[in-house]
Amino acid sequence: SPVTVRLPYRKGTQGRDLVVAAASHKQKGIFFFLLCTERGDLLKVELTWSPDDGLVSELVALYFDTIAGPARALCVMRTGFLFVASEVGDH
Repeated sequence: SPVTVRLPYRKGTQGRDLVVAAASHKQKGIFFFLLCTERGDLLKVELTWSPDDGLVSELVALYFDTIAGPARALCVMRTGFLFVASEVGDH
């Protein structure tokens, strides 16, 4: 059966934010996605999977941070830094 997760949303909203940018990060034992919503909220989605059969067994979505506006692109560097190409502000 498919594995699903409900994304966190702000209080007072309907929970219908669009994801406008995403980045993935993979290291030994660590695999996650960062998602940016149209309101500038960053969400971290972790997944648990079995390398033997490649099946995902669990998804966990957590609120990570809020940036000034929606992102055009996200990039997680190997050193752990996050670059956000935003639609507002200086790069």
